[in-house]
Order: sequence, then structure tokens, then C-alpha cells
Amino acid sequence: MEKIASLHVAWSTNRSHGDAVSEAVGQALEKAETPILGLVFSSGDWDRKTLAHTLAAEFGSIPWGGCTATAVIADRNIITEGIAVGIVSAPQAFVGVGVAGPVSQSPLEAGSAAVARALDHLPPMQQDGDSAFPRRAVWLLIDSFLGNGSAVVRGAVREGGVGLCWAGGGVGGKGRLSGRMSLLANGRSVLDRAVAVALDLPSPIGAGMGHGLKPFGPAMSVTKARGEVVEQLDYMPAAQVFERIARQEGGAPGDATASLDDLFHRYPLGIPHADDGYLICDPFGKTDSGGLTFIAPVYEGTIVRLMRASNAEMVAGAAHAVNLACSRLGGRRPGGLLVADCDGRFLAMGSAFQDEVDAMADAAGPGVQMLGCTAYGEIGRLGDGSYPHFHNKTVQVLALPGEEAS
Repeated sequence: MEKIASLHVAWSTNRSHGDAVSEAVGQALEKAETPILGLVFSSGDWDRKTLAHTLAAEFGSIPWGGCTATAVIADRNIITEGIAVGIVSAPQAFVGVGVAGPVSQSPLEAGSAAVARALDHLPPMQQDGDSAFPRRAVWLLIDSFLGNGSAVVRGAVREGGVGLCWAGGGVGGKGRLSGRMSLLANGRSVLDRAVAVALDLPSPIGAGMGHGLKPFGPAMSVTKARGEVVEQLDYMPAAQVFERIARQEGGAPGDATASLDDLFHRYPLGIPHADDGYLICDPFGKTDSGGLTFIAPVYEGTIVRLMRASNAEMVAGAAHAVNLACSRLGGRRPGGLLVADCDGRFLAMGSAFQDEVDAMADAAGPGVQMLGCTAYGEIGRLGDGSYPHFHNKTVQVLALPGEEAS
């Protein structure tokens, strides 16, 4: 049976960056009949510029993109010191990679320019009358440590259109402190940028998002905010309100004595959307004035609730994302999965994060390879009719179309 696309994944935990890159790229290329795109995710403690140079030499003329991360997902493996590479093989495909920035100064324009440069390598999009199953996808990576991820996504969608299959994530998190965190694309290691990888195939590409979180406590209004800081909830200091509800109504053992950082990991905020889904926003700090700090802006007038989930519910949310993505392949089996899974989930779930990875692999089915990383914010849409957003505590999955389902 005809296979539209397949993802071939290999990885290495060799301490030498040169040997690790050679092993991973070489093994992935061995399996690919018609390699058209390389994807790379690294959690190794290597010099980022040297890593990019070595990757470029191994990929040769194949366009490629990726990033460093706290943890890398390769099939059922979680790699915290190593590298994983995926080669997309597709006989009829168009690929483009675009880089733009700085996102710290012009996030809207950076998102738009990165996508425009990637789409310049693709032919005009064919209108086949079935916008529910797009055949063009953009995997978007953002330096969300320096830039406003929400604005970058808005700029990207303004350029590419709502109808594309959107996925990807932010780069940042605790690994940024080591100086090794980076976006990677076509021989370069960059910061303060957005990287867009565009893929056009002759069959629908699927995307799905899930988190498993449910609201609890009262609905509240953001009554004062500035940039990434929410100062007040219902006219009270935001951190005070958050802490009171989390400790009194969260329901987890130890909430009464837990540190504020632990409560941040357990109970993100959710913004309700019309399709009954919640856009998740992770607080990560308290200001001197009693405000809450977020990765991306939360605006005045926004309605929010605290959210919670058991590890089992979060695992089910990840499996749901895979099932949703695969259901949008127009009757084909997945030829491979790309995954952006939140850093916050990885840190909060501990050893149960392995259950999440296993659940995604089980949902994809036997023989389907999976590649991805933990992200500092995830990109995608909550439902079929919603707009792509920048999320937290969420799993975003992109499914490539494989062979026809029997």
C-alpha cells in the first residue's frame, strides 16, 4: 500500500557530540528511502554552535530544524542527556525552513516572517474544498524565554492562515541557565528567534492537543495585569488569591504546607473557550507586589479558573491528543508522530511521565515512530473551530499520514 510519509527516528546518548550526531543521523538516514526533512532535538550538554555545525555536516543538503530541550522523546525513550533525530521520508512533498527575529523586540513580525520564509519554498496551496483536513503543516519553534510566544503565534497565523495544521513549542525552561539552550536550523544555532518548518503533502496531516486538566474553585476575573504579570484577581493580589484557593480546594496531599513553587506545578490557570476547552497558563513566579508571573501575557478582563489533574488524567489527556491527531488523517494510519510536551508536565509528573510517553506510543499503534521534546509552551488549537494559541501544561501532537488503514 502507498505510504504518503514516514518518520524514521534514531538517537544516541554518546557523550561525544560528534559521535552522538553521527550515530543518530546515520541510523535515521539508513531507514529513509526518500529523505526530505530532518528534525533534531537535543538534551545534551554541548556547545550549541558546535552542535549546529556538526549537524549541518551530517544532514548535507537535507533541510532541517529543531531545538535543544530539557528532555527528548524518542519512541518510548525519555532522554535527558543525548540527541534524537527524525528523518521524514516522503516521495511527494515540499519542505521549507524559515528563521526570523528578534522575537524580544518584534514578536508579531518575527512569527510572520519566519512562516513567510518557510512557505516561500512551497507551491501555492491547493484548495480541495475540505479545510477540515489540511495537507499543509507548520511546526513552529519559538525562543519563548525572550519573546512573547502568544504574539509570535499570532504573527505566524496571520501569515500562514488559520486553516493550516499548526504545531510546535517554545524553547526555554531550566536548561536555559546552562547556556546550552538553542533553536537549530540549517546549520545555525540561534536565540531570540522563531523557526518555522513547513511541510506540504498530498494527503491530510493531523494535529491534536490535550492536557487532561479540569477546573476547580471559583471563576475569577483578571482585574489588573501588565505584560506577563497578573497583579490582581477580582481586585485582590493575585498570588494571595491563587494560594488560598490552591491550599483550601486543590485536594492534593500536602497542599497546606507545600511551597508556592509546588503549587504552581500542580495548579495552573485555565482560560475557558467556547468549545468547552481550557487554554492553560502556567504561573512560575511571585512578584514583590504579590502578582503572578507567566510565560506569556494574560490580559485584563480575562476569566480564569484554577486547574488540576491526577497523573492518570494527564496521561489520558496525552493519549487523547494522539487519538485526535490520528483521526484527522483522512482514513490513513499514522506514518509518524511529532510531539511537544510541556516542561511543566515533565517536572510535575516525575516518574509518571514515562506512563505518558508509553500511552502516546500505545495510542499511535505498533510500528509508528515518535519524536519530540519537552517545551516551554506548546502551539496548537483546542478544537476544530478554534484559533491556534500558545499554551502551557499541554501536549501537542502532529501526525504524518502513512498508509491507508485496512
